[in-house]
Parts: sequence; C-alpha cells; structure tokens
Amino acid sequence: MYSGFSMNLNEIHFHDSILLRVIEETESDQLCLEVDYPTDWENNIYQRRTILFTDVLNYQVYEGAFHGSPTILGVSEISEENNRKLIQIDTNAGYRLLAFKHVELKQRKT
Repeated sequence: MYSGFSMNLNEIHFHDSILLRVIEETESDQLCLEVDYPTDWENNIYQRRTILFTDVLNYQVYEGAFHGSPTILGVSEISEENNRKLIQIDTNAGYRLLAFKHVELKQRKT
C-alpha cells in the first residue's frame, strides 16, 4: 500500500508539513506521522505522505490547545545514544520529542 525508503533525518523536509494524524503502533514500536507534505513550495502544492519512525521510545507531546492541524516548523536532533536519535519536532502549537532508530518517508502507491 505504501512505498518508501530509509532516509537520513536531514533529507526529509519537515518545515511546513501539516500534521494530520499520528498513529502509534505499539507492538512494532513504530510511529507514523501522516502529513500534508510540501512537494512544490512555489506553487503551494502538498501531497499526503507518512513519515515513519521505527524502534521508537519515549514519544511525548508538549503542545497547548490549538485550533486546526499543527504545522511543523522544524526538527532538531538533541542527542544520539545506542544508535537511537532523540529529536524535537517544533510545531506552531508547541513541540514533540521522540527517540528512534530509523526514519523513512512513505507515499501511497497509485
């Protein structure tokens, strides 16, 4: 149903992605961020994508009350330990923290 590939964190353009839904898959330790992903900034074109984090620990949300879907402003790496990165995802509603081992950008197969 989806196609994707492993990526480095800095290869994903998080800025301006609109966070639509977060799915935590507890059995597989995966976290899926379903987003409207900017594929053409100049023409304001967004496409539905999933940012899949695997081997996830400690997903925490620090956001206040907000009307509408949060927009991701940026991502910063805080630390790395045991091959797991701890990152902060800044949004216009606050921020989120998570530790993970792998990330990939996925799109629906047509």
